[in-house]
Amino acid sequence: MVLGDEVTTKETEGNLLGQSRMRYWGKYTFRVRTAVILTLFILLTALAVGFAFRNVVSILLDNQTNLDLRDDAQEFVEQLESISGTISPERAQAWNRHAATHELHHWFLRVFDKNEVVVWETISVPEAMIANHLSNTEMQEFGNYRFLNRPVYHSSASNKEKPTGWIQLGCSLELVQDSLSQLDRLLLWVFLIVGVLGPIASLFLSAQLLNPLTDLTKQAAALSVTDRSQLLGLRGSGDELDSLAGTVNALLARVRSQLQANEDWIANSAHQLRSPLAAITSNVEVVLGRLPEGKSSDMLASVLNECEYLNKLVQQLLLLSEANAVGVKAKRSEIRWDEMIRQSSDFFEALASAKDISLKFDAITDCTVFANPEHLRIVLHNILDNAIKYTPPNGSIEIELTKSPENECTLRVKDTGIGISEVDLARVSRRFFRSDSGRDPATTPRGTGLGLNIVKTIVEGLDGRLQIDSVLGSGTTVRIVLPAIA
Repeated sequence: MVLGDEVTTKETEGNLLGQSRMRYWGKYTFRVRTAVILTLFILLTALAVGFAFRNVVSILLDNQTNLDLRDDAQEFVEQLESISGTISPERAQAWNRHAATHELHHWFLRVFDKNEVVVWETISVPEAMIANHLSNTEMQEFGNYRFLNRPVYHSSASNKEKPTGWIQLGCSLELVQDSLSQLDRLLLWVFLIVGVLGPIASLFLSAQLLNPLTDLTKQAAALSVTDRSQLLGLRGSGDELDSLAGTVNALLARVRSQLQANEDWIANSAHQLRSPLAAITSNVEVVLGRLPEGKSSDMLASVLNECEYLNKLVQQLLLLSEANAVGVKAKRSEIRWDEMIRQSSDFFEALASAKDISLKFDAITDCTVFANPEHLRIVLHNILDNAIKYTPPNGSIEIELTKSPENECTLRVKDTGIGISEVDLARVSRRFFRSDSGRDPATTPRGTGLGLNIVKTIVEGLDGRLQIDSVLGSGTTVRIVLPAIA
């Protein structure tokens, strides 16, 4: 049990560590993470290429040094084999001059007799240079020098198989080391430059790589689930982005199909409810008219109120279904929005007066929009009805219609009502959502939770915008912006 507990504890610690790393890494945007990965790739690639290049140069320098030593050794062997007797002062001076001016610094030569005794050597021979193992003709190193041994065979010797002498030819490795040091400094500067320019280039490259994905994200953000004509565009390249766009389009098609099925079900259910509700309402009204006042009549009056509420709910469901089905595009025409507001003013002024509410139609500018007149009237009715419904007595409501230089008509309805809380404000236009903040159920009529959703559906179908600003206890301002006809 103890071992099992230890294993479980280690696994838990590992999972927590992994989650912590993911949270730290996940704080950065995908572009930054891509840039970091590209930077690491560039730096590691530069490091690997620099390391490989240095090794190749080192090998080439070593091979060139070895080749020069072999060629020079062969040349000296041929010269010694052609000499009979001792090395002349002139030749010794020429060899010393050659050693001093040779491209391989500190080049040296030693000549041995057959007993491996030094006969002659250049003045550039390093101190404590070894003289043994002359029979080893492979490349050897002594300290900071590289050398090789070669046998000498004189043509006048009686034994042609035994060398009559040896030479030892070598050079300093300082030139190779200095060249590699210069190369190291050059590679260090290159790596520093790559380290500075790498992150900049990585950010630029990551932006270029992610631009198509960014464009796809913007297109997806602008999509409307209810507009079947909107789809993500395919680039035709057949790559992963096209596959992603196709997947999103297929998901949209399934969502829209499901939404349409739900809308159809709601519409069919509402249609089926109309007749039974009408029958129930009629029967209750008949029975209520024949009963004397009392407990039974009060109960039937309550049933009748609920039937009226249900009937209103059914009517709004049918309206919402109609707005979604036709996309608010059927039966559109040019509508003088200002005239519609003026024509409705008498009706709403009467409703406001009944609650001692001041209704002001002060700034109504001429505005013509292209819309369905019935739907536009419903929008106006719902907005003003809500303002009157949720404004207490002695309050005020201001109605303003203006036309902007951008050729937009804006209807602004500002009330001094109960307002909406910040939490409910984000959900107030959702279907069946009813805010209870600041509402007194005893004095405020019960709503269906569909009015603002119907307004939003109609307004967005007209390519407009619905904006609601509210402070709990201070009132609400509703703005409806629609494209104007010049």
